[in-house]
Amino acid sequence: MKWRFWLTVLLWTAILILAIRYAHLILMGFAGLFLLGALGLTAAYFYLRHLWKKTEKQLKQMAQETENAFATPQEAPVTETLFSEGPVIHIQAETVHKSP
Repeated sequence: MKWRFWLTVLLWTAILILAIRYAHLILMGFAGLFLLGALGLTAAYFYLRHLWKKTEKQLKQMAQETENAFATPQEAPVTETLFSEGPVIHIQAETVHKSP
């Protein structure tokens, strides 16, 4: 059981020595991750701002189209009659000539 304790002490000592020796690399790694995160947040902000402006522009255009549609009423083309069950289809009949 005693050897297990000393093995744990040796392991943590080695980890501390390596952490102290390579602290500059560890800190540079964290700094790099921080910079990547900041860059990602900045890109996300500008992309969302672009989407917001685009959506706002589309909504204004739709509102203007709706306003124009209500301002100038137009008759819709008649495609159905009272007796038809669907769109009106105009069929031109051809005369059939029998040979004598």
